[in-house]
Order: sequence, then C-alpha cells, then structure tokens
Amino acid sequence: MIWDRLEEQVVDVIDAAAGRYTDEDALWDEFKAETFRPAQPSRQWRAAA
Repeated sequence: MIWDRLEEQVVDVIDAAAGRYTDEDALWDEFKAETFRPAQPSRQWRAAA
C-alpha cells in the first residue's frame, strides 16, 4: 500500500501478483539493455579533423 502523507489517503494498493517480476518486465529490461547500452569504441562514429 502506498500512503500519501500530505493528502492522508491511500494512493495505490499493490497486491502480491503485481509486485512480482513479470515476463513483460524481462522484455522491457532486455530492450533497455540493447537500446541504452553505451556504444562500443569500434562501433562509434568518428569524424576526421
């Protein structure tokens, strides 16, 4: 349960099933690893002076 202290109310309720790592999470992590990985030096574009 997420409690908003300023508003003094429940903001969200997370059940056990939603709190687990899902297949969708794994796919998203795999995408991020491929997309946001720093480029390897051999694959970087370099400009000649």
